[in-house]
Amino acid sequence: MKAYNSAFELITDDSAQVKLYELKSELMNCINDQIDDLKLTQTQASKIMKVTQARVSNVATGRISKFTYDLLFVMYERIKAI
Repeated sequence: MKAYNSAFELITDDSAQVKLYELKSELMNCINDQIDDLKLTQTQASKIMKVTQARVSNVATGRISKFTYDLLFVMYERIKAI
């Protein structure tokens, strides 16, 4: 049985793609942590990040495939500025 260093290795054997998934996951976690720390609702967070509430819900539920790295980075930069 092969040992995996990351759960994302189950999705792809491309190490660059694995790193991208890991970066996206970390950004999503940072966004969620900031929302929690600020005690924001998804609606409040969506206004700060200039996205829909559905986008915030997708971050909260870990729907990684719904996002580009670029969008997650912009969302994170906007929410951390608060």
